[in-house]
Amino acid sequence: MKIIKTGENVIYTNPTPALKSIHSFFPGATQLDNGDILATHVVGEAFESVNGTTRLSLSRDKGETWELLPVFYDKSDFAVMTSDSMKPTNVGNGNVILLGYEYLRKDETQTIGNPKTGGVQPSDIIISKSSDNGKTWSKPEKVPSVFKGPIEASAPITVLANGDWAAPITSFQSYDGVRYEPSCGRLLRSSDKGKTWSDDVIVMDMGENVSAYEQRICQLEKSGAIVNISWCEDLITGKSYNNQYTISYDNGLTFSDPVDTGIFGQASGITAIGENKLLALHAMRKGTDRPGIYAYIVDLSDGKWNIESESVIWEPDAPIVKDTSMAAVFAFLKFGQPGAIKLSDGSIMTTHWTVENGQGKTIAMKFDIK
Repeated sequence: MKIIKTGENVIYTNPTPALKSIHSFFPGATQLDNGDILATHVVGEAFESVNGTTRLSLSRDKGETWELLPVFYDKSDFAVMTSDSMKPTNVGNGNVILLGYEYLRKDETQTIGNPKTGGVQPSDIIISKSSDNGKTWSKPEKVPSVFKGPIEASAPITVLANGDWAAPITSFQSYDGVRYEPSCGRLLRSSDKGKTWSDDVIVMDMGENVSAYEQRICQLEKSGAIVNISWCEDLITGKSYNNQYTISYDNGLTFSDPVDTGIFGQASGITAIGENKLLALHAMRKGTDRPGIYAYIVDLSDGKWNIESESVIWEPDAPIVKDTSMAAVFAFLKFGQPGAIKLSDGSIMTTHWTVENGQGKTIAMKFDIK
């Protein structure tokens, strides 16, 4: 099997950059019951700006063109500003969920990340719900977690075969560098459509000082195994690891020890594409003479990461240069967070963000797998 590109377009870019600063980052997408595609992306005046918030864009032609929808998250009565990022999931019968996290911005002169410590501002998991195919939304509510410090919840909800909602989460260091618990990934889960939640299952553990950033999960269509993938770096020494994956064969009650994919990527995304195969997307930003987004068709029939094909599906238009104003682990963030959804016609749509000519924008691409 190979992945064949059939199209590319922009979800959102600033239409008037000479007039005002607007950037778009961190997209996600889901197909609605009527076939339209709803995309989320963070819009703000800078990468870590205080006014960064989730916006919605809609495509009525299977991802060919996009319309920016009105602001849905009203923060006009907030005593303390927040910066949020949420991802969408169609959970059926007109119900759509946005899951993500938001940072509290008590000091609006501080960035989200502290380059001196590698820590970030306080954050919470949040969820918003729609029962009318995304036309109206509930006010985002906090989701509880056992993590005591800042939380990363950058993955969309995955609806498991038994109907449970699940998404991997992890923790950050606090802004001043305090780590409240060992680094690991946990599975946030609800068995009652978001009324109650648990996150007691550990899905990724590479050691107490190794990150489990940008985790994503998918459930294989034939075996029902749940696969989790993570961006792993030693937060003390700075050592980078290949992307690691774990597997659960008991519907997410337990996960295997981490296994090396052999791919030296950072943010990644995985999507089930039939049988026991998945499409893996990897943002490869450093340690390579060809940065870009790499796509792999992977067969996990025997539980091993067996790569059937590899291709570079997108490359930046300028060299990737280290940004010393950011924490070391994030210093090469010039593009990333690739994700994919399988559309009702069997094609694949991917999303990612990039900075081109100083402008942050979000991109959608279409593919067939043959």
